[in-house]
Amino acid sequence: MISTVLYRSYFRAYLLKFFPLQTKKPYVQSLLLVFVLFSANTANAQEEVLDSAIGNSSSVENTATSKEIEDNTSTALSSIAQADSEYAQKNYLKAIEEYKKAIRHLSGGDRSTQRELARAYKQIAQSYKRLKDRENTALFYKKSLETFTALDDKKNMARTLNTLAEAERYLGNHIVALDALRKSLALHEEIDDPEGEAKALMGSGIINRHIGLYEKSFDYVYQAYQYYKSVNNLSGIAKTSNELGLIYTRLKSFDQARYFYQQTINIPEDQIDASTLATAAREISVIALDEKDYKAAEENAEKAYNIYIAENDKAKASIVARILANAYREQGQKSNAIAYYEKSLSLAYDVGDKSYQVKTLIPLAKETH
Repeated sequence: MISTVLYRSYFRAYLLKFFPLQTKKPYVQSLLLVFVLFSANTANAQEEVLDSAIGNSSSVENTATSKEIEDNTSTALSSIAQADSEYAQKNYLKAIEEYKKAIRHLSGGDRSTQRELARAYKQIAQSYKRLKDRENTALFYKKSLETFTALDDKKNMARTLNTLAEAERYLGNHIVALDALRKSLALHEEIDDPEGEAKALMGSGIINRHIGLYEKSFDYVYQAYQYYKSVNNLSGIAKTSNELGLIYTRLKSFDQARYFYQQTINIPEDQIDASTLATAAREISVIALDEKDYKAAEENAEKAYNIYIAENDKAKASIVARILANAYREQGQKSNAIAYYEKSLSLAYDVGDKSYQVKTLIPLAKETH
Protein backbone atom coordinates (compact mmCIF):
# COMPACT_ATOMS: atom_id res chain seq x y z
CA MET A 1 0.00 0.00 0.00
CA ILE A 2 1.13 3.60 -0.75
CA SER A 3 1.21 5.44 2.60
CA THR A 4 -0.99 8.37 3.55
CA VAL A 5 2.15 10.31 4.51
CA LEU A 6 3.44 10.09 0.95
CA TYR A 7 0.20 11.43 -0.50
CA ARG A 8 0.02 14.14 2.14
CA SER A 9 3.47 15.39 1.16
CA TYR A 10 2.69 15.24 -2.55
CA PHE A 11 -0.64 17.05 -2.45
CA ARG A 12 0.54 19.60 0.12
CA ALA A 13 3.33 20.60 -2.27
CA TYR A 14 0.82 20.79 -5.12
CA LEU A 15 -1.69 22.98 -3.26
CA LEU A 16 0.95 25.33 -1.93
CA LYS A 17 1.56 26.46 -5.48
CA PHE A 18 -1.75 28.25 -5.15
CA PHE A 19 -1.63 29.09 -1.44
CA PRO A 20 1.66 30.58 -0.28
CA LEU A 21 3.32 28.95 2.68
CA GLN A 22 2.98 32.08 4.80
CA THR A 23 -0.82 31.79 4.55
CA LYS A 24 -2.13 31.25 8.07
CA LYS A 25 -5.83 31.20 7.29
CA PRO A 26 -7.51 28.22 8.96
CA TYR A 27 -9.68 27.40 5.96
CA VAL A 28 -6.56 26.98 3.85
CA GLN A 29 -5.01 24.58 6.34
CA SER A 30 -8.29 22.64 6.51
CA LEU A 31 -8.52 22.54 2.74
CA LEU A 32 -5.02 21.14 2.55
CA LEU A 33 -5.84 18.41 5.04
CA VAL A 34 -9.11 17.45 3.33
CA PHE A 35 -7.46 17.19 -0.08
CA VAL A 36 -4.59 15.12 1.22
CA LEU A 37 -6.76 12.65 3.13
CA PHE A 38 -9.27 12.32 0.31
CA SER A 39 -6.57 11.68 -2.27
CA ALA A 40 -4.75 9.16 -0.12
CA ASN A 41 -7.93 7.22 0.65
CA THR A 42 -8.87 7.21 -3.03
CA ALA A 43 -5.44 5.92 -4.01
CA ASN A 44 -5.55 3.23 -1.33
CA ALA A 45 -8.96 2.13 -2.53
CA GLN A 46 -7.71 1.95 -6.10
CA GLU A 47 -4.70 -0.06 -5.02
CA GLU A 48 -6.93 -2.49 -3.13
CA VAL A 49 -8.97 -2.97 -6.30
CA LEU A 50 -5.75 -3.57 -8.25
CA ASP A 51 -4.47 -6.03 -5.63
CA SER A 52 -7.79 -7.83 -5.74
CA ALA A 53 -7.65 -8.02 -9.52
CA ILE A 54 -4.11 -9.39 -9.40
CA GLY A 55 -5.14 -11.88 -6.72
CA ASN A 56 -8.12 -12.99 -8.77
CA SER A 57 -5.89 -13.32 -11.83
CA SER A 58 -3.42 -15.48 -9.86
CA SER A 59 -6.29 -17.57 -8.55
CA VAL A 60 -7.61 -18.11 -12.07
CA GLU A 61 -4.10 -18.93 -13.28
CA ASN A 62 -3.52 -21.39 -10.42
CA THR A 63 -6.91 -22.97 -11.05
CA ALA A 64 -6.07 -23.29 -14.74
CA THR A 65 -2.67 -24.82 -13.90
CA SER A 66 -4.24 -27.28 -11.45
CA LYS A 67 -6.86 -28.21 -14.04
CA GLU A 68 -4.17 -28.71 -16.66
CA ILE A 69 -2.15 -30.96 -14.33
CA GLU A 70 -5.28 -32.91 -13.46
CA ASP A 71 -6.15 -33.36 -17.15
CA ASN A 72 -2.59 -34.43 -18.00
CA THR A 73 -2.53 -36.94 -15.16
CA SER A 74 -5.90 -38.34 -16.20
CA THR A 75 -4.72 -38.69 -19.82
CA ALA A 76 -1.48 -40.33 -18.68
CA LEU A 77 -3.24 -42.85 -16.43
CA SER A 78 -5.61 -43.74 -19.26
CA SER A 79 -2.63 -44.41 -21.56
CA ILE A 80 -0.90 -46.44 -18.84
CA ALA A 81 -3.99 -48.60 -18.34
CA GLN A 82 -4.11 -49.26 -22.09
CA ALA A 83 -0.36 -49.95 -22.14
CA ASP A 84 -0.64 -52.41 -19.24
CA SER A 85 -3.38 -54.24 -21.12
CA GLU A 86 -1.26 -54.45 -24.30
CA TYR A 87 1.74 -55.62 -22.26
CA ALA A 88 -0.30 -58.36 -20.60
CA GLN A 89 -1.34 -59.56 -24.08
CA LYS A 90 2.33 -59.51 -25.19
CA ASN A 91 1.65 -56.72 -27.70
CA TYR A 92 4.91 -55.08 -26.72
CA LEU A 93 5.20 -52.53 -29.54
CA LYS A 94 1.70 -51.23 -28.83
CA ALA A 95 2.49 -51.17 -25.12
CA ILE A 96 5.60 -49.08 -25.76
CA GLU A 97 3.57 -46.64 -27.85
CA GLU A 98 1.00 -46.17 -25.07
CA TYR A 99 3.61 -45.85 -22.31
CA LYS A 100 5.39 -43.17 -24.35
CA LYS A 101 2.09 -41.29 -24.73
CA ALA A 102 1.73 -41.36 -20.96
CA ILE A 103 5.25 -40.04 -20.43
CA ARG A 104 4.44 -36.90 -22.44
CA HIS A 105 1.80 -36.04 -19.83
CA LEU A 106 3.80 -36.93 -16.71
CA SER A 107 6.39 -34.15 -16.56
CA GLY A 108 6.41 -32.25 -13.27
CA GLY A 109 3.71 -33.15 -10.80
CA ASP A 110 3.91 -34.58 -7.30
CA ARG A 111 5.78 -37.66 -6.05
CA SER A 112 2.92 -39.93 -7.04
CA THR A 113 3.09 -38.64 -10.61
CA GLN A 114 6.86 -39.10 -10.69
CA ARG A 115 6.48 -42.69 -9.50
CA GLU A 116 4.12 -43.33 -12.40
CA LEU A 117 6.74 -41.82 -14.71
CA ALA A 118 9.46 -44.10 -13.30
CA ARG A 119 7.18 -47.11 -13.68
CA ALA A 120 6.32 -46.16 -17.28
CA TYR A 121 10.05 -45.99 -18.13
CA LYS A 122 10.54 -49.38 -16.45
CA GLN A 123 7.68 -50.98 -18.38
CA ILE A 124 9.06 -49.63 -21.66
CA ALA A 125 12.40 -51.23 -20.75
CA GLN A 126 10.63 -54.50 -19.94
CA SER A 127 8.82 -54.39 -23.29
CA TYR A 128 12.07 -53.82 -25.18
CA LYS A 129 13.58 -56.69 -23.17
CA ARG A 130 10.85 -59.02 -24.43
CA LEU A 131 11.59 -57.80 -27.97
CA LYS A 132 15.31 -58.45 -27.38
CA ASP A 133 16.17 -54.82 -28.15
CA ARG A 134 19.11 -54.67 -25.74
CA GLU A 135 20.13 -51.04 -26.31
CA ASN A 136 16.68 -49.60 -25.66
CA THR A 137 16.20 -51.95 -22.72
CA ALA A 138 19.27 -50.45 -21.04
CA LEU A 139 18.34 -46.90 -22.06
CA PHE A 140 14.89 -46.97 -20.46
CA TYR A 141 16.08 -48.76 -17.32
CA LYS A 142 18.51 -45.85 -16.94
CA LYS A 143 15.66 -43.35 -17.30
CA SER A 144 13.66 -45.24 -14.68
CA LEU A 145 16.68 -45.29 -12.37
CA GLU A 146 17.21 -41.54 -12.75
CA THR A 147 13.59 -40.88 -11.78
CA PHE A 148 13.66 -43.21 -8.77
CA THR A 149 16.96 -41.60 -7.71
CA ALA A 150 15.39 -38.13 -7.85
CA LEU A 151 12.65 -39.49 -5.56
CA ASP A 152 15.29 -41.10 -3.29
CA ASP A 153 13.29 -44.34 -3.53
CA LYS A 154 16.07 -46.70 -2.46
CA LYS A 155 14.16 -49.95 -2.85
CA ASN A 156 13.23 -49.23 -6.45
CA MET A 157 16.68 -47.78 -7.12
CA ALA A 158 18.24 -51.06 -6.00
CA ARG A 159 15.83 -53.22 -7.99
CA THR A 160 16.23 -51.12 -11.13
CA LEU A 161 20.01 -51.39 -10.79
CA ASN A 162 19.54 -55.18 -10.83
CA THR A 163 17.59 -55.13 -14.08
CA LEU A 164 19.90 -52.54 -15.62
CA ALA A 165 22.84 -54.81 -14.80
CA GLU A 166 21.16 -57.68 -16.64
CA ALA A 167 20.62 -55.45 -19.69
CA GLU A 168 24.26 -54.33 -19.64
CA ARG A 169 25.37 -57.96 -19.33
CA TYR A 170 23.47 -58.87 -22.50
CA LEU A 171 25.29 -55.99 -24.22
CA GLY A 172 28.60 -57.49 -23.07
CA ASN A 173 29.27 -54.59 -20.69
CA HIS A 174 30.32 -56.79 -17.78
CA ILE A 175 32.22 -54.11 -15.85
CA VAL A 176 29.30 -51.68 -16.10
CA ALA A 177 26.92 -54.45 -15.02
CA LEU A 178 29.06 -55.41 -12.02
CA ASP A 179 29.25 -51.76 -10.96
CA ALA A 180 25.45 -51.50 -11.06
CA LEU A 181 25.14 -54.63 -8.91
CA ARG A 182 27.74 -53.31 -6.47
CA LYS A 183 25.61 -50.19 -6.02
CA SER A 184 22.50 -52.33 -5.61
CA LEU A 185 24.10 -54.46 -2.90
CA ALA A 186 25.28 -51.29 -1.11
CA LEU A 187 21.72 -49.95 -1.12
CA HIS A 188 20.43 -53.26 0.23
CA GLU A 189 22.54 -52.70 3.34
CA GLU A 190 20.26 -49.71 4.07
CA ILE A 191 16.87 -51.26 3.27
CA ASP A 192 14.87 -54.36 4.14
CA ASP A 193 14.37 -56.15 0.82
CA PRO A 194 15.87 -59.66 1.01
CA GLU A 195 14.29 -60.75 -2.28
CA GLY A 196 15.81 -57.80 -4.13
CA GLU A 197 19.15 -58.53 -2.49
CA ALA A 198 18.93 -62.17 -3.60
CA LYS A 199 18.42 -61.00 -7.18
CA ALA A 200 21.47 -58.75 -6.91
CA LEU A 201 23.52 -61.67 -5.58
CA MET A 202 22.26 -63.90 -8.39
CA GLY A 203 23.13 -61.27 -11.00
CA SER A 204 26.63 -60.87 -9.55
CA GLY A 205 27.11 -64.62 -9.67
CA ILE A 206 26.06 -64.87 -13.32
CA ILE A 207 28.47 -62.16 -14.44
CA ASN A 208 31.36 -63.62 -12.45
CA ARG A 209 30.68 -66.98 -14.12
CA HIS A 210 30.77 -65.32 -17.54
CA ILE A 211 34.19 -63.83 -16.82
CA GLY A 212 35.54 -67.10 -15.39
CA LEU A 213 35.59 -66.21 -11.68
CA TYR A 214 33.85 -69.40 -10.61
CA GLU A 215 34.64 -69.34 -6.89
CA LYS A 216 33.31 -65.81 -6.50
CA SER A 217 30.36 -66.72 -8.71
CA PHE A 218 29.51 -69.71 -6.53
CA ASP A 219 29.69 -67.59 -3.35
CA TYR A 220 27.19 -65.04 -4.66
CA VAL A 221 24.75 -67.57 -6.12
CA TYR A 222 24.83 -69.87 -3.12
CA GLN A 223 23.82 -66.97 -0.84
CA ALA A 224 20.83 -66.35 -3.08
CA TYR A 225 20.05 -70.08 -3.18
CA GLN A 226 20.04 -70.28 0.64
CA TYR A 227 17.64 -67.33 0.86
CA TYR A 228 15.19 -68.89 -1.61
CA LYS A 229 15.37 -72.21 0.25
CA SER A 230 14.65 -70.44 3.56
CA VAL A 231 11.41 -68.93 2.21
CA ASN A 232 10.52 -71.92 -0.02
CA ASN A 233 10.49 -69.76 -3.15
CA LEU A 234 10.37 -72.55 -5.74
CA SER A 235 11.02 -70.31 -8.73
CA GLY A 236 14.07 -68.82 -7.01
CA ILE A 237 15.30 -72.27 -5.97
CA ALA A 238 15.03 -73.47 -9.58
CA LYS A 239 16.89 -70.50 -11.05
CA THR A 240 19.71 -70.59 -8.50
CA SER A 241 19.94 -74.39 -8.79
CA ASN A 242 20.42 -74.04 -12.53
CA GLU A 243 23.08 -71.39 -12.02
CA LEU A 244 24.96 -73.53 -9.50
CA GLY A 245 24.70 -76.39 -12.00
CA LEU A 246 26.21 -74.22 -14.73
CA ILE A 247 29.14 -73.30 -12.46
CA TYR A 248 29.83 -76.98 -11.74
CA THR A 249 29.47 -77.78 -15.45
CA ARG A 250 32.19 -75.22 -16.25
CA LEU A 251 34.36 -76.86 -13.59
CA LYS A 252 33.55 -80.28 -15.15
CA SER A 253 32.13 -81.48 -11.84
CA PHE A 254 29.24 -83.21 -13.56
CA ASP A 255 27.82 -85.14 -10.61
CA GLN A 256 27.37 -81.92 -8.62
CA ALA A 257 26.01 -80.18 -11.71
CA ARG A 258 23.45 -82.93 -12.29
CA TYR A 259 22.38 -82.75 -8.64
CA PHE A 260 21.40 -79.09 -8.96
CA TYR A 261 19.77 -79.47 -12.39
CA GLN A 262 17.74 -82.36 -11.04
CA GLN A 263 16.47 -80.15 -8.21
CA THR A 264 14.93 -77.90 -10.85
CA ILE A 265 13.39 -80.80 -12.76
CA ASN A 266 11.88 -82.20 -9.54
CA ILE A 267 9.89 -79.00 -8.93
CA PRO A 268 6.28 -79.13 -10.25
CA GLU A 269 6.22 -77.61 -13.72
CA ASP A 270 3.43 -75.18 -12.88
CA GLN A 271 5.58 -73.66 -10.12
CA ILE A 272 8.49 -72.51 -12.30
CA ASP A 273 9.10 -70.75 -15.61
CA ALA A 274 9.14 -73.07 -18.60
CA SER A 275 12.47 -71.59 -19.75
CA THR A 276 14.02 -72.45 -16.35
CA LEU A 277 12.88 -76.05 -16.71
CA ALA A 278 14.19 -76.12 -20.29
CA THR A 279 17.65 -74.99 -19.14
CA ALA A 280 17.88 -77.82 -16.61
CA ALA A 281 16.66 -80.43 -19.12
CA ARG A 282 19.04 -79.15 -21.80
CA GLU A 283 22.08 -79.26 -19.51
CA ILE A 284 21.26 -82.74 -18.21
CA SER A 285 20.94 -83.92 -21.82
CA VAL A 286 24.45 -82.63 -22.54
CA ILE A 287 25.86 -84.44 -19.49
CA ALA A 288 23.97 -87.63 -20.39
CA LEU A 289 25.24 -87.50 -23.98
CA ASP A 290 28.82 -87.11 -22.73
CA GLU A 291 28.34 -90.08 -20.42
CA LYS A 292 26.83 -92.14 -23.29
CA ASP A 293 23.45 -92.33 -21.57
CA TYR A 294 21.73 -91.68 -24.89
CA LYS A 295 18.20 -92.44 -23.77
CA ALA A 296 18.40 -89.87 -20.95
CA ALA A 297 19.97 -87.42 -23.38
CA GLU A 298 17.13 -87.97 -25.85
CA GLU A 299 14.36 -87.62 -23.23
CA ASN A 300 15.73 -84.42 -21.68
CA ALA A 301 16.66 -82.82 -24.99
CA GLU A 302 13.18 -83.50 -26.35
CA LYS A 303 11.61 -81.88 -23.27
CA ALA A 304 13.77 -78.79 -23.71
CA TYR A 305 13.15 -78.68 -27.47
CA ASN A 306 9.37 -78.69 -27.07
CA ILE A 307 9.54 -75.81 -24.59
CA TYR A 308 11.79 -73.71 -26.83
CA ILE A 309 9.57 -74.29 -29.85
CA ALA A 310 6.48 -73.33 -27.81
CA GLU A 311 8.24 -70.14 -26.66
CA ASN A 312 9.60 -69.40 -30.14
CA ASP A 313 13.17 -69.35 -28.86
CA LYS A 314 14.71 -70.49 -32.12
CA ALA A 315 18.35 -70.10 -31.11
CA LYS A 316 18.05 -72.45 -28.14
CA ALA A 317 15.76 -74.79 -30.07
CA SER A 318 18.50 -75.08 -32.70
CA ILE A 319 21.03 -76.12 -30.04
CA VAL A 320 18.74 -78.74 -28.52
CA ALA A 321 17.69 -80.13 -31.92
CA ARG A 322 21.38 -80.74 -32.58
CA ILE A 323 21.74 -82.53 -29.21
CA LEU A 324 18.73 -84.68 -30.09
CA ALA A 325 20.23 -85.47 -33.49
CA ASN A 326 23.50 -86.50 -31.83
CA ALA A 327 21.62 -88.78 -29.42
CA TYR A 328 19.73 -90.43 -32.30
CA ARG A 329 22.94 -90.80 -34.30
CA GLU A 330 24.68 -92.57 -31.42
CA GLN A 331 21.72 -94.96 -31.13
CA GLY A 332 21.93 -95.76 -34.85
CA GLN A 333 18.68 -93.98 -35.70
CA LYS A 334 19.99 -92.32 -38.84
CA SER A 335 16.70 -90.99 -40.24
CA ASN A 336 15.80 -89.33 -36.92
CA ALA A 337 19.31 -87.91 -36.65
CA ILE A 338 19.11 -86.37 -40.15
CA ALA A 339 15.62 -84.98 -39.44
CA TYR A 340 16.80 -83.17 -36.32
CA TYR A 341 20.03 -81.94 -37.90
CA GLU A 342 17.88 -80.41 -40.63
CA LYS A 343 15.58 -78.82 -38.03
CA SER A 344 18.60 -77.47 -36.18
CA LEU A 345 20.03 -76.04 -39.41
CA SER A 346 16.74 -74.42 -40.41
CA LEU A 347 16.42 -72.75 -37.00
CA ALA A 348 20.04 -71.60 -37.18
CA TYR A 349 19.32 -69.97 -40.55
CA ASP A 350 16.22 -68.32 -39.09
CA VAL A 351 18.24 -66.59 -36.36
CA GLY A 352 21.22 -65.92 -38.62
CA ASP A 353 23.73 -67.65 -36.36
CA LYS A 354 26.61 -68.82 -38.54
CA SER A 355 28.39 -70.77 -35.81
CA TYR A 356 25.23 -72.84 -35.18
CA GLN A 357 24.94 -73.41 -38.93
CA VAL A 358 28.51 -74.74 -39.16
CA LYS A 359 28.10 -76.94 -36.06
CA THR A 360 25.07 -78.57 -37.68
CA LEU A 361 26.26 -78.72 -41.29
CA ILE A 362 29.33 -80.81 -40.46
CA PRO A 363 27.52 -83.78 -38.81
CA LEU A 364 24.63 -83.48 -41.29
CA ALA A 365 27.06 -83.81 -44.18
CA LYS A 366 28.55 -86.93 -42.61
CA GLU A 367 25.11 -88.52 -42.21
CA THR A 368 23.95 -87.76 -45.74
CA HIS A 369 27.06 -88.86 -47.64
